[in-house]
Amino acid sequence: MVDSGERWGLIFEDDVTLSPKFLAFAASENWIPEEAQLLHFGLCHESEMVDATSQCERMIEGRKYELIRQIKPFLSGAFAYLISSPAAAKALDLSKTIVAPVDDFLFSPLSPFTNRVFAYRVIPALVTTDEVTIVSTIGNRVSELSRSPWWIRHHPYRTYVKAKVWLNRLTAHREIIRAVD
Repeated sequence: MVDSGERWGLIFEDDVTLSPKFLAFAASENWIPEEAQLLHFGLCHESEMVDATSQCERMIEGRKYELIRQIKPFLSGAFAYLISSPAAAKALDLSKTIVAPVDDFLFSPLSPFTNRVFAYRVIPALVTTDEVTIVSTIGNRVSELSRSPWWIRHHPYRTYVKAKVWLNRLTAHREIIRAVD
């Protein structure tokens, strides 16, 4: 993609279902914030408590969409995203050795890549997965992961990311309980 001369690349996981509204986003770049380098179209649960550093709104085909720079909870799952050519070059440079899943590398606030690009999330989501009816062509990832060497599965960075996810979920849960009280 970097050498193609194209400004943007659209990446999909193999098991996603696109919203009918997705075509309106794919038809033009006019809705993309000027500073954006990475835009995530994936799942967004309405019950999630989202912290964001900034946001903007866009009207697409009569519906309001928010574009947010999300802090927490960090996204789990790449699903579908739009990446600029300069961001793809940064990702290639920084990913010569990565010790985390690709979605953590791309979207975790702990990732060196995420801290170097302007990443936005589109809400409501334009892409979802239907794990019941769609079978992944990648295979059984759990059994493949269990065959990975111990030092890969227990690398300090992966352990750190898992601890941060757990702490973020705990913090979000406490904030929800405070809001209800």
